[in-house]
Amino acid sequence: QKYDFRRTLYALGILKSILLANPRLVTCAVATTNISNVQTPHLAQLQMLLARQRRSVFGKNFHSELSNEILASYRTSMFVEIIISVCLYFIRSYYPNLMMS
Repeated sequence: QKYDFRRTLYALGILKSILLANPRLVTCAVATTNISNVQTPHLAQLQMLLARQRRSVFGKNFHSELSNEILASYRTSMFVEIIISVCLYFIRSYYPNLMMS
């Protein structure tokens, strides 16, 4: 399934700009804040997208049902873990058949 990689690159560029603006503050904030500390309408959507992305990376259906256990596993994730995971998934998407020899 195709996606707009420009939007992803734009989002990563914004993260880079934020990090360059105040590296110490941003690093401390993302390393010490987990997503369950933030009560926003987008929290459930973020957890769902992370779970679906992980599922699709491992070759399963992106749109299939998600169990509560899978969604709960992201509630304790720190923002730094999520940022690193998303970046690694993005990099891995360029080389999807590398692990298949």
